[in-house]
Amino acid sequence: MDVLLMRDIEKEIIDFIDQEYNTKK
Repeated sequence: MDVLLMRDIEKEIIDFIDQEYNTKK
């Protein structure tokens, strides 16, 4: 697996979780 791709996906997931968390506040 490409490391750059993995980092990109990880960032997407983190951003998504961050949004979800901020919405529930």
